[in-house]
Amino acid sequence: MRSSHQPPATSHQPPANSAVPLEQRVAAELRRLVPRGVTCVVAVSGGPDSLALLDLLYRGMAQHQHELIVAHVDHGIHPGSS
Repeated sequence: MRSSHQPPATSHQPPANSAVPLEQRVAAELRRLVPRGVTCVVAVSGGPDSLALLDLLYRGMAQHQHELIVAHVDHGIHPGSS
């Protein structure tokens, strides 16, 4: 027997700043969170999501003369990965 109960309809509302490009939002958060002169280390896997994050961080940090160090370790788990 099927239930006729359905969850109430909700209207999805994007965050108020969703019209601001992601790159600008990341740069603003970096300004807020990372003090000037701080060196940050980011670990990346080499996958597309990891490299997209790296690109956003690099662009945001370069605007404010932060130093970014990238760490990558190939554990050899996946053949052909590096």
